[in-house]
Amino acid sequence: MTLAATHPEAPLKPDARPRQRAGLRCHELDDEAVLYDLAHHAVHYLNATAYAVWRQCDGRTPVAKLPGRLATHFSIAEDDSLIADTHRALRGMAENGLVDWGAA
Repeated sequence: MTLAATHPEAPLKPDARPRQRAGLRCHELDDEAVLYDLAHHAVHYLNATAYAVWRQCDGRTPVAKLPGRLATHFSIAEDDSLIADTHRALRGMAENGLVDWGAA
């Protein structure tokens, strides 16, 4: 994993580049999505916020830039809370096999 430390709330490395894991089928429902994991026959529901995070996971964009993009998307301030929430969402997606990490 790309955590700065082993603590579950540790910040992610700013230069880590999350990418959508191959083998997922995405079915968009308005601003939300259902992802089907073909390899594990699992279904994952992403609310609007989680889906916005997942869509930004292109394997090129570093973690440090994601909160700014989300702030623009949702017309909100980029603050410590948004950064922490973005990191939490990315950790959860990684734990559930929805993203993996590109080389920094």
